Amino acid sequence: MFRRRLNTFIPTGRRRLVDKHLQTIFSKFHGLNTPEEAAEWMVKQYGDRKSGEEFRPLFHNYAYGFHKKRFLAAIFSIGHKVGMGKFMKMHDHENWVKVGSPTEPTIVQINDWSELFMTKTESMLNYNNANKYNLFINATLILINFYYLGLKPVGLTLLIGILLSEGMGYIAGGAACGSSVLTYAMFGLAVFTKRPFGQIFSSPNFLDLVRVFALVETISGIAGDPTGQRIAHGAHACGVLIGFLVNRYG
Repeated sequence: MFRRRLNTFIPTGRRRLVDKHLQTIFSKFHGLNTPEEAAEWMVKQYGDRKSGEEFRPLFHNYAYGFHKKRFLAAIFSIGHKVGMGKFMKMHDHENWVKVGSPTEPTIVQINDWSELFMTKTESMLNYNNANKYNLFINATLILINFYYLGLKPVGLTLLIGILLSEGMGYIAGGAACGSSVLTYAMFGLAVFTKRPFGQIFSSPNFLDLVRVFALVETISGIAGDPTGQRIAHGAHACGVLIGFLVNRYG
């Protein structure tokens, strides 16, 4: 189902490393004070790599993928709050065990675990297929909505969706990826069009097929999230709300 193509959104910001263990291994030994500095140092030591694709006009990556540096910055940003050992155990227990079940992990253990976690995330979200399918589904949604509803509602929906996505990308420090806000905004635009649902049975058209598909995907995309990220539910819901508001007031 389409719900597997999510906005991977992990707030990073520009916080200082406050976890005592991270302070010890980064601040004391390497003079690093923020998650971004720690991530940059890590990739210089152990190498960077790219996963999936990237299309980032400003702050937000509208394709599905990330670089290890951004991935590590996101991990450190949250890990410094709860403790890296606890964070690793909580988010990927299996690979935490593989690197020795550390309560205060070493830099090497953090790097090894992050590599395993990245690989697991890649497999779960299947970035390559997600990017191909995402391009097709978004183009189809935009064209059908444009044909039946016109330029103004589609253009306004896309504009608001882009502004929201860029805002999320800025807040996330570039760690956000995906275009599900735009996709679900198109879903909302189709589902809440003023055309009565009863006409789906009396005189169906392509827009009605999109409405049924969009309704199913909207429910499944908000109710189910394979990454367990609550923020993704919110991104999907905001997208649907954009479509609804444009239909009613745009």
